[in-house]
Amino acid sequence: MFVNCLKTQNKLKSNKLKNLKSVLFLLIIFLHQLGFSQEFEVCKSEKNDKFALCKFGTPVTSYSYDSIVYLKDNFYRAYEKNKIGILDYRAQLILETEFDSLIYFPQGKNFFVWEDKKLSLIDSLGEFTVKNFEVLLYFSDSSFVPYSFVNKLDLDYPFMYIKSDQNTGVINSDGFLIQSVTNDFVWVQRNSRNGGVNAYLTMRNNAFYAYNVLLTPFKYFVLKDVVGVLENGTYLIKDDKDYKVTNSEGNIINYIQNQVQYAMLTNAKWVFVNSNGSLVSDVEYDFIERVYSGNEMSQFKAYLETKILQFDKDGKLIEDR
Repeated sequence: MFVNCLKTQNKLKSNKLKNLKSVLFLLIIFLHQLGFSQEFEVCKSEKNDKFALCKFGTPVTSYSYDSIVYLKDNFYRAYEKNKIGILDYRAQLILETEFDSLIYFPQGKNFFVWEDKKLSLIDSLGEFTVKNFEVLLYFSDSSFVPYSFVNKLDLDYPFMYIKSDQNTGVINSDGFLIQSVTNDFVWVQRNSRNGGVNAYLTMRNNAFYAYNVLLTPFKYFVLKDVVGVLENGTYLIKDDKDYKVTNSEGNIINYIQNQVQYAMLTNAKWVFVNSNGSLVSDVEYDFIERVYSGNEMSQFKAYLETKILQFDKDGKLIEDR
């Protein structure tokens, strides 16, 4: 009996110790997330008025920075000659001081950086996830706006349609890459009425993959000579000089009545297209969308740099403002 009691007491002590360790572990994580786990202090040299990271008063970096500012998650902004870099929890310079501006995303522990007006996405190890891209479109579940109209980095929109070299992709405002820029083209399928995102379609070397909004692939097919995707999800192909509309099997679609639609070209520009695939005009826009009055589609709205153009159902210009 006495031995059993001792075993029980020891077991209770062991459980309490485990619980205490768990509480301490959670507390450490909590304090870390609040930013109280800062490892170093910032020191200033009396000799050259430069700054360094120090630990218990001893410098662990050189006194070479014009300023050092604690960021979050043990990252530090380091400033040198009006350029910005990043020091990490080891006091290692993971981003050289060569960027014009920088935004940190704690959710993904990555960075947006600017250099010579070009954006890049960089991970917490200082590796480029996407290098030198431009934002073409901002979008949410209910609206799309071209960058040319906003003309600034606007993180109020949850998603950004981007282009790097000749490839396109999608990044969210937390700095996560939703669709890789290794794709030749990404089409964001929208609900024509409420503008919400239904699916993503990616193209790479004539191979197409369709994903739902949870990024689960649900369709794969191969289609050659595609130069764009129409708003109803059909495909614009170019054979020699002629444009045609096809389905995903490559069957040409012949509409009885002409109905103008918009299409996004693989160069990420937007055009008006007749039902037979011919272009209404050669003008390429930054973005096109339908405008509804009640349940009826009333007109198209097209963005061209800083202008908003209004077109009727036949793609004819109504107003230029």
